[in-house]
Amino acid sequence: MTIIVLWKNTTDEHTSLSSQPLTILGVTGPFSVLAETMYKLCIESFHVSVPHHQVYSSSNILQVDFLQLMAWSLLHAAWMHYLLAVFNAHDWTMQYVTAFSADIFSLLNSIIYFHKAVQELQRNHAAVSLASFLYSIIGTVGTFLLAVFLSSANSWKPLFHRYIRMGLSEYAAAISIILFIGLPNIGELADLDKQKLHVSTSFTPSSSERTRFFVQF
Repeated sequence: MTIIVLWKNTTDEHTSLSSQPLTILGVTGPFSVLAETMYKLCIESFHVSVPHHQVYSSSNILQVDFLQLMAWSLLHAAWMHYLLAVFNAHDWTMQYVTAFSADIFSLLNSIIYFHKAVQELQRNHAAVSLASFLYSIIGTVGTFLLAVFLSSANSWKPLFHRYIRMGLSEYAAAISIILFIGLPNIGELADLDKQKLHVSTSFTPSSSERTRFFVQF
């Protein structure tokens, strides 16, 4: 399991050591794509020549260890983000950089999410029955439409209290995802052959080749 620490800095005052707030999040879509790409590069592209007296393979080539490369990458990203927060770099860089970089990154994220969703539907189609696959499409479209619908809750006045409308609007995506995750477990839908995430029952590394969580540099 990977944990990403996000440092959110305020724009109205300089902050150096205070995290506002220091948020612990799970793996995000773009980070998953980054990790997947780095893994493929380690396996397919990044190779290191080893001394001739140490025979690791017939071609005398050693593959780069993914966990070590990822650990070093995250450590370097950590100190760079820390310096950006200490010097409040966001305020002065945005004086010379337009918001286009943020907009194009949002577009990239959207494309990645759509592409991954189509890939998951393709994998699901090959692994489950037609009925289960058709419900996956309904769930995909329904999750999107419900999230868009709830995001407009602030304009539903005078329906519901103001705080209820704000809650529905702010948590539209979460509500939609939770609802369509729960629906397949209700009634006749519970009998569908669904793919489920494998959850380990023991607190050990997922790879049998590893005996500890810490990455050996």
